[in-house]
Amino acid sequence: MATATKAPLPPRLRTPARLPRGPEYLLSPEQRVTGPGEPPPGFLRPRTSATEWMVYWALAKIFDNPDDPRVPPFDGAWPFWTYQKGIGQSPGRAVVDFIVYRETRRGRPVGIRVQTEYRHLFTSNQQQSYDRLQLLSLSGYLDVMDIYDTDFLNDKTGQAVIVVVKNAIGLLKHPDPLIAGTARRAGRMENRGG
Repeated sequence: MATATKAPLPPRLRTPARLPRGPEYLLSPEQRVTGPGEPPPGFLRPRTSATEWMVYWALAKIFDNPDDPRVPPFDGAWPFWTYQKGIGQSPGRAVVDFIVYRETRRGRPVGIRVQTEYRHLFTSNQQQSYDRLQLLSLSGYLDVMDIYDTDFLNDKTGQAVIVVVKNAIGLLKHPDPLIAGTARRAGRMENRGG
């Protein structure tokens, strides 16, 4: 009489790791980049936006100043950088979103303007003309760099906005989407502004 042979057992599956592994585990909570998140209370005002909050957060991370960007006042970190600073003489005074007081090749600070699809790209001819005139006005005082929200809005980690801001500080210009013909909608509908 033949004996029935048992079928071999399938291999055992690995159990999940009991302790976190990888480079993230080795970092302290302060070193982990968790992203900018939603703007803190008091940041959003009539002339500020959630998109500007992402850039504000990125500058705070790059310069490690202020220590906690979520704590008011939201005016930057003098002498490294400022937020919503007026430049020029009245009546032609223009407000630039961010000024980084780092001398460039020409010995001038860098002015960073946040260009959103809603307020600057897909807008009227009058607004686009105003933006060009403001660029000319600011260029007398600063090296002006425009950054575009479509380059970083969909990255929740904050890494994309940090790279975009570092490129702007280093005067690495991203082509204007209107001139290059590459303008696209960011796909974020809840917080339009800037």
